[in-house]
Amino acid sequence: MRLATLATLSIVTGLAASPLLAQRPPAPPNPTTQTPGRPDLKVRVELNKEQKQGKWFVRMRFTVFNAGLAPAPASVLGSWCHADAGGPCPPLDGPYDVGPAIEPGATGVIRLATPPIPVGANVLVLGPNTKEWRPGRYTIKARADFPNAIVETIEANNQGSAAIPIP
Repeated sequence: MRLATLATLSIVTGLAASPLLAQRPPAPPNPTTQTPGRPDLKVRVELNKEQKQGKWFVRMRFTVFNAGLAPAPASVLGSWCHADAGGPCPPLDGPYDVGPAIEPGATGVIRLATPPIPVGANVLVLGPNTKEWRPGRYTIKARADFPNAIVETIEANNQGSAAIPIP
């Protein structure tokens, strides 16, 4: 029966009937290709410094984009600061949901609500207000879907960062 099936395969497809051809396992999925029906969140970090009464302040904006093939439900964006030179990162100015630091030398992670995002759309998430920034160089990092609660097409592309020098 197996030989008849292979012979039929050879006639219909023009491929040689080979036991190796019949037993080849499917190719593993490529981790960079999209899986049908899943969202894929990406984040861009934008930083703007401004001086008020001789003190420096930084406004943070996070654009979360859904490049996937399905809508993304509401989620959480995590953001943290790392003082590369100078520092430390400034304290927050207001009540925020802050979790423990996830990398050495960084602040705790500020958790910011992110609304649902349709396919191909993006949302703007405003960063926290902070107190005065001291002279130095800082890196702000952000990760969409911070608790990894959403099953996405590509889980490894959720993070973005931007650096800003303060004179």
